[in-house]
Amino acid sequence: MDISKVFTEAKIDVKSMNVRTSKKGTATIDMGFIVNGREELHAIIEKLRQLQGVLDIERTTG
Repeated sequence: MDISKVFTEAKIDVKSMNVRTSKKGTATIDMGFIVNGREELHAIIEKLRQLQGVLDIERTTG
């Protein structure tokens, strides 16, 4: 819920989301969304990194 709140507050539409959980209890979330430039992307990443439980964030292109 905290992750979706970050996107809602920034008024960014999430285009896709896929969640996988491991047997160890960690979740991997693949998300697709469109931002207006690198500055907006970096701002979102910084907000996500501040969330409790977020271990890592990787950017992929495609």
